Amino acid sequence: MCRHKLRLLALAFVLASVACGGGGPDETPADATGLQLTFRCQGNEPFWNLRIEGTQASYRSLADGGTEGSYEGEFQWDTTVEPPVFEWRGVDPGDTRARLSASIREEQCLDTMSDETPPFTHWIRLRTPNGREVTGCCRTADALAPERSEIALDELPVANLEVLESDVWASRLIELLPALESCLGRMSGSGPRVTYAWSMADGMVGARLRNGEGGWFECVATHDGTSIDRFDALTSADFPLQHENELVFTPAAEYPPSGNCYEHEKVLDAKGELIGWLSFNTC
Repeated sequence: MCRHKLRLLALAFVLASVACGGGGPDETPADATGLQLTFRCQGNEPFWNLRIEGTQASYRSLADGGTEGSYEGEFQWDTTVEPPVFEWRGVDPGDTRARLSASIREEQCLDTMSDETPPFTHWIRLRTPNGREVTGCCRTADALAPERSEIALDELPVANLEVLESDVWASRLIELLPALESCLGRMSGSGPRVTYAWSMADGMVGARLRNGEGGWFECVATHDGTSIDRFDALTSADFPLQHENELVFTPAAEYPPSGNCYEHEKVLDAKGELIGWLSFNTC
């Protein structure tokens, strides 16, 4: 029986317990079901991401010049609606005036700015510390694990960059790498990766990047990676560049993009050391 079905059976068991007086909406889902309560959520325009792990939450947003914070709170479980809603409310321990609240319900959710699979399993309405109300999509921790186990990284073939056509950006990956590493280091969120890169005048390098939460960025850095001239968040009003996302580079410390659309190769430097993963988008 798949993990998703087991999770639904566990949820049904808890609903029955509540109906019989075995629990209530003030009981946290962790205590009630024993499930792994990790939600990874995101939204756009401007980009934001939220990670909730039980009583802890971290929130990042590009709104208002960029905000980032950690919060402590707890879940409540509202069974008066169908489907039931997970309510999480917390405060910043360093500033109790900064409050964060989220309503999360199970339903398939589409994020048009994200190319990751599997689909998002939950919808979220979030009230941010500055009072802004936004909506987005979430996944639970167990929705991500099966995808990662499908890729045997040690068995991937080694990429031969020399056989790539000269107009393919990844053919110059090693040359562009210092600038790309600088841009990747500026990103927040999980799974940062390069979806396109190009050389510019005056020794500059441009790059398009994404992260695992669906954030989309454009970066301009010096060729040697010593400084970043510009780092901007992109929205659905921006257009993908020609050939963007056809070849994706992920640094070695991260995991390459999941899903059936990608064929992966490992990238080695001149000494044979692993520097990352090159993923070919076949869809």
